[in-house]
Amino acid sequence: MSNSVNISVETTCENQIREIGYDGTELYQPPPTLSESLAKCAARIDFSKTSLDDLKKEEKSAAAAADEDKDATQFQESLWPWDAVRNKLKDALTEICVLSDVISIAQEQALSGCSIPC
Repeated sequence: MSNSVNISVETTCENQIREIGYDGTELYQPPPTLSESLAKCAARIDFSKTSLDDLKKEEKSAAAAADEDKDATQFQESLWPWDAVRNKLKDALTEICVLSDVISIAQEQALSGCSIPC
């Protein structure tokens, strides 16, 4: 038998307090900008956990790089973390675009009053 649990999900409507003055006035810290939020999310990407496809691509590129010059292989090795960042950000952008499309379709259906796609 499973017990259900109510979960409350709320957004933080208040900004963080940066400073409280001697007269009791509070100075609030503005919310982070979109670029700051993106940089924070990109910093949380764990490069040690890559997908199986990425590992196969890395093995193929390592074999091809072994045939090349030593300087070229060092240059290629320094680029691979940025390729992973690019791929993960591209996947995230695709998911956000799909979510945006789904929300716009749902909103159009809700406004038009039909429950099935018209």
